[in-house]
Amino acid sequence: MFHFIILVIFSVIFRIHSWGNTVAAAFEQSAIGMFGYMTDLTRVTISKQYDIEVSGQDMQNLLYKFLDEILFMFCAEPFMVAKVCFCFFQSHTFALISCL
Repeated sequence: MFHFIILVIFSVIFRIHSWGNTVAAAFEQSAIGMFGYMTDLTRVTISKQYDIEVSGQDMQNLLYKFLDEILFMFCAEPFMVAKVCFCFFQSHTFALISCL
């Protein structure tokens, strides 16, 4: 079981706890948890799919860059994450390709 705690700082500080049987599942829950703070995800419908590619220096950096990338997409486009899946996830090279 993998467990991550993320501190996100906007105008307030809050924590996102995510866990899963795999690191990829914990990453998915981190993204869902971050957007769950912003809106009621039961009201979000999937109308488009975006693919993002992220690499990091270690696992914590990979998670930070992944969340930063989807947060950037939220700010740049009318975009909200309702579901996350990974097309490619390598924990030993710290790289991922996600389908949002």
